[in-house]
Amino acid sequence: MKPKRPLGVAILAVLELLFGAVATILGGILVVGGEVVASAAKLAGLGNFSASALGTFVELFGVVLVIGGVVGIIIGWGLWTGRNWARIVAMVLSVLGAASGLLVLIFGSFTGAVIFLADGAILWYFLRPNVKDYFGKAITAQEGLSAEPATAP
Repeated sequence: MKPKRPLGVAILAVLELLFGAVATILGGILVVGGEVVASAAKLAGLGNFSASALGTFVELFGVVLVIGGVVGIIIGWGLWTGRNWARIVAMVLSVLGAASGLLVLIFGSFTGAVIFLADGAILWYFLRPNVKDYFGKAITAQEGLSAEPATAP
């Protein structure tokens, strides 16, 4: 029987699902709105090439948001359903986030400390025994023992 979902996992899964949904919707709006941006830029007096480049940039940014949003939804679903691959992906993203937070902090923004601490806390949380147990990766006393029985000399 699968252990009960820890509250922290539920919160992180719901946040991942929400952020993924918002990113997907906003990305879709940008993909559709790229042409509108290009037309508005032409009307504002920007040259044809510059206006088209701006519209293309907006559309590409929208595509990136859609892809990231879909990935976020998949990770959120994986966390909610207790898939260990989702825990591993979330941990990898937390390590990358903590590293980027540290770089932001080094280059002079206090925001980096918040990012570093938040991602570090998420990484720590996913390594907790009860959380690992929910994802099917609990360490039992038997796993620490040798498979071969000890022999007397």
